[in-house]
Amino acid sequence: MTLPMTCCVPDCGCRVSDRGAAIGPETICSGHFRLASAPARARLDRARARLEKLQSSWESDEIFERVTARGRYPQFCALIAAAHDHVDRAWENLKLEIMAQSQDHGRALRARSVPRDAPAHHYAP
Repeated sequence: MTLPMTCCVPDCGCRVSDRGAAIGPETICSGHFRLASAPARARLDRARARLEKLQSSWESDEIFERVTARGRYPQFCALIAAAHDHVDRAWENLKLEIMAQSQDHGRALRARSVPRDAPAHHYAP
């Protein structure tokens, strides 16, 4: 059973039980996840798939034995570390994009909620 987590977007507070849009302890609700661009979501998906493939290779006794027999253990460790870094960067970029979009979305909602006959406020610098 997966315990629900809270969306990491400020002022959201949605409880999320699906770990699909999560890295470590952070998660993003589906409403905010849709704010990310398709290329950003695809980058994260590709980075996760690459990391999962490398981790499954690590867990395979046959592949691990081949790697160590060839003396490639340090390179394999570096490759897995780089894949982890790539997932982390893709996640951070996706989060930044979502945060920017949610702020713009919030501004748009607040702008629409202002009555049309409200006086305009002009501030002199």
